[in-house]
Amino acid sequence: MAIHTLTHDDEDNLEFMVSLIRQMHARQESPATSGNYSFRPEKSEGDFFMLSESAVDKSIFGRDNFIGVSEKGEVLPLWQKDGRNAAAESTLHIAIYNRTNAHCVLHSHGLDSVLFAEAFPGQDVAYVKGLELLKGFSGVDSHEETFHIPIFENNQDMGKLCKKLNEYLDENYQCFGFVLRGHGITCWGKSVWEAKRHLEVYRYLFEYFIHRAK
Repeated sequence: MAIHTLTHDDEDNLEFMVSLIRQMHARQESPATSGNYSFRPEKSEGDFFMLSESAVDKSIFGRDNFIGVSEKGEVLPLWQKDGRNAAAESTLHIAIYNRTNAHCVLHSHGLDSVLFAEAFPGQDVAYVKGLELLKGFSGVDSHEETFHIPIFENNQDMGKLCKKLNEYLDENYQCFGFVLRGHGITCWGKSVWEAKRHLEVYRYLFEYFIHRAK
């Protein structure tokens, strides 16, 4: 039986994630306990991931607010506690881990992502080209490449949302995130550092289009 505990390296990732979550809250990306975050341990024994606890004020989010979750979305014994729940979007995180090489997923409710979607009414994809910072995305080597940002309608049915995301990823391998209208951005990377970098690029693009639309 696999032992679901964290190695020293993954403990470092845990500390980094706690710091990042508090930074995101300070940027007003996770108001009113919103947002959810996860990372897949890279060195630890057992196939599981660490997911943020639901309904926690992100300004005081700590290491104990991460929960070990199986690939089926079940809270593992070491982290089970009455009244403690993993984020409702755990199935979406699982879908991303299953379809990509992601080891970290970040979901932000930043207002810039909501306004960005409104700059593309009626469109399910935003096409971006000509900006040097696009090279901050893994595998993008030139500002002349056209980068796709999918924009999905918000949906409380995680099963339907996962299906839509899977269909998009089947046709678009170079995708590191998507926007939900009226909701926010979900992005990922093959490490916690890459996910952070991708989020910063998305935020830059959002601000660019918001200012351009004024």
